[in-house]
Amino acid sequence: MNLFAILSLFLWLPIVVAIFASQPPRRAVVISFIVGWLALPNIGFGLPGLPDYTKMSATVMGIVLAAMIFDQQRFFAVRPRWYDAPMIVWCVSPFASAVTSDLGAYEGVSSVMDQCFAWGLPYLIGRVYFQEPKDLRELALGIAIGGLIYAPLCLVEIRLSPVLKQWVYGIFTWEGVRLGGYRPRVFLANGLELGMWMTNATLMSYQLWSCGTVKKLRDVPFGVLTLGLTVTTVLCKSTGALGLLIAGVVTIWVTRKTGKPWLAWILIAIPILYSTTRTFHLWSGREVVDIAAAVIDAERAQSFEFRLQNEEIFTSRAMQRPLFGWGRFGGFMMMGKDGKWLAIIDGYWIITLGLAGTVGLVTLLTIMLLPLGLVLRRFPARTWSEPEVGPAVALAIMLALVMLDFLSNAMLNPIYALAMGAVIGVKPTREAPHQREAEAFLADAATLMEEGRLLEAGPAFRRAADLASDLDDPDGRRALAEALDGLGLSEMATGDAEAAESTLREAVAVRDRLAAEDPDPDRFRDLAIAREGLSRALVEVGRPAEAIQEREIALRIWDILTANHPRRSELREHRVDALNDLSWLLSTETDPAHRDPAMALQLAEEAVRASDGRFACWNTLGVARYRAGDWPGAIEALERSAADGPDGGTAFDYYFLAMACRRLDDAARAREWFEQGMAWAARHRPGHAALERFREEAETLLRVADHLEIKSV
Repeated sequence: MNLFAILSLFLWLPIVVAIFASQPPRRAVVISFIVGWLALPNIGFGLPGLPDYTKMSATVMGIVLAAMIFDQQRFFAVRPRWYDAPMIVWCVSPFASAVTSDLGAYEGVSSVMDQCFAWGLPYLIGRVYFQEPKDLRELALGIAIGGLIYAPLCLVEIRLSPVLKQWVYGIFTWEGVRLGGYRPRVFLANGLELGMWMTNATLMSYQLWSCGTVKKLRDVPFGVLTLGLTVTTVLCKSTGALGLLIAGVVTIWVTRKTGKPWLAWILIAIPILYSTTRTFHLWSGREVVDIAAAVIDAERAQSFEFRLQNEEIFTSRAMQRPLFGWGRFGGFMMMGKDGKWLAIIDGYWIITLGLAGTVGLVTLLTIMLLPLGLVLRRFPARTWSEPEVGPAVALAIMLALVMLDFLSNAMLNPIYALAMGAVIGVKPTREAPHQREAEAFLADAATLMEEGRLLEAGPAFRRAADLASDLDDPDGRRALAEALDGLGLSEMATGDAEAAESTLREAVAVRDRLAAEDPDPDRFRDLAIAREGLSRALVEVGRPAEAIQEREIALRIWDILTANHPRRSELREHRVDALNDLSWLLSTETDPAHRDPAMALQLAEEAVRASDGRFACWNTLGVARYRAGDWPGAIEALERSAADGPDGGTAFDYYFLAMACRRLDDAARAREWFEQGMAWAARHRPGHAALERFREEAETLLRVADHLEIKSV
């Protein structure tokens, strides 16, 4: 060990403070944990009455100090929740182990402090800085980037042997050759720890890429980086870690494809079943030894058999003090008279059982597996491919895989506790997945409407509305309004005017709120269109006064929009339509009491001027002039409409031309226009309600006028 190794450890604390001073808090946390754990040497110094000063305690102390300096308010804003209880028990249980083992309160307090620095404080930091699904993206990406940074260093040591720690810190260790080559370790304790780190980094990278959470990193496709990271992980020659990586990737892939999380539940069940059956000697494990010998090789089978034999010895020793265990110095680790260990122990689960008893083991299983259980509860399997949910899934799966690794190894890492706090405390925000589902149903419904499949479009719009109604944000309300608009139109088209009126009224209420939240012209444009749709439904259900009122409100909105945004041509077009439609309604309403010929004429004339003579506006002007008693003017406007319109006019022109001509005593011409109107309606709009009314009105007028004319003769 050289001087640089010592200096790097003691300088890390102010470096962490500097990171917090220069980076956003959450990013500073991720950088500090990952760089500290991956770069600092595995050395430590004893401090009287305090935990040893190691790279773990240096990183945690630095972050807590920086948080107190730069981010104190956030740190004290966190409130305990029920899911924090297992971590609290985990941190204080060493005191009970020490006291019940007659090691004394001092040892109990010291053990609690060590547990807090290794687990409790990183967990608390995770709870403080990661509270939304989108926050977890930064942590998952940080772990993936940590693996990418380590990848070239791994390749160096795969080629040259594990030499980087010696070159940089003067620390030499040797593990020998494995599978015909060197196994790297870089700055970590051993090759097993590095293999597990690269597995976790690859798992993060795969999930971030496959969910589309991260598409590029500095203009490099993230899929390419993921492939490179995977190859490096395989070359690290850590068979167990590689098997866990395969298990994690398969679990995520199958769950997303099938929408069934049964593989995730298996990941939770395996460590619980293994530790339980082995603790109480309910299962010998002989079957696994035989499978390992047949599938892998005799050496691996023999290694596993040796592990099982040692577990038998240590579980028997642990169960002599089953509740709180032996404590750190209580004699759990058995030593012979010659000073040598009587048995070898590797798995963290059995170390926990011996030191902290069944209380400690149950708590360990809970804190490691609860994150995945909560993810399964909060985020349905169908949402696991969502960019916002993907990081939470990857981190929870990672912790379950680490617990599986704890069955055979004992490599602690504060980043695990950080991820634990992050995943456990994250709010179950499902707005984004529901938003996407709502948008998908909206798109499907719109396609069905375009294809004329109105009966099928209605349920799709309704489903979109149901999903969007749970979203309490502007995007959610916008999707809800669009779904209600579409559903109302579908109901109108299928003849259910009363349901359409109710639906469209709700759509107007949502549009009103959106416009109040943000005075964007597009919000008011959509509000005006929604009110016009409601007006049409009100006409259908026989409430003309309310229909006219909605049209008038919409027109006022268009007036304001065109005045404030004169260059937006589509707003001017909408205003022309509003003028024309209100004029038409005031001219053609069934009940003459709701007609206003003077206002209708004024609106129609303005529509013609504003539209540069659009034929539909000429038609409305002709009808308005007819209602106002200007029969020559009506004929002029209606003939202009017929001349400019398709196919030489429509029945909307012909019937009113017939009535205007008859008012001027031109019976022959009136009869001609009337017959043209009936022919056109029969050919193009048979059974059209409005045209039927106009036909009856024209027919009555012509018949009465002819009768009066004959009588006078």
